[in-house]
Formats: sequence, C-alpha cells, structure tokens
Amino acid sequence: MPFALIAPILLPAMAGSFQLLKLSGGPHLMPTNPQLTASPIPVIVHITSAISCAVLGAVQFSPGFRHRHPK
Repeated sequence: MPFALIAPILLPAMAGSFQLLKLSGGPHLMPTNPQLTASPIPVIVHITSAISCAVLGAVQFSPGFRHRHPK
C-alpha cells in the first residue's frame, strides 16, 4: 500500500472520524459547529465517502495492484 499517498489523508480522516463520533452521541472531541448538528446526514455521507475515495484513490497507485490489474 502506498503509504506516501495515504499519509496526507490521515489528519483529515481523524478529524472526520471525531466529527462522526460526536454526531453519533459520543464525546465532544472537536468544537461544536451548529451547521453540522443541524443536518447531520449530509455530513455523515460526505465524511464517509471522502475517506473511502481518498483511500481507494491511493490504492490504485500501488505497484501490486497495478500488476494485477493493468487496465
């Protein structure tokens, strides 16, 4: 797995995970933002899709993946 491509998304992924934890009723690790709590469903969809897109986008540059799937 290309760590150099995944490393830049670690900090935003952690911040997004903290927001998801807060929206699910967990501890408040991030400052409260009334815009996020007013409509949590789009925020949840955005965070989960952004993290998965960033990870899958980095995986496509993995040499092992490129050799198995040359197209």
